[in-house]
Amino acid sequence: MLLKLAHPVTLNKFVKPIALPTACPKAGDMCVVSGWGNIYTDSGVNADWPP
Repeated sequence: MLLKLAHPVTLNKFVKPIALPTACPKAGDMCVVSGWGNIYTDSGVNADWPP
């Protein structure tokens, strides 16, 4: 999924662009997964993490 941001981001050591894939992976290919979010709640680490 791609997101369209309302405002530009400032690139730094934590925020960097990544290359988009040029083709779908084949079975057995090594893949990299990236995301954002929070595994913490007010009561500590989310009980559902890791999945």
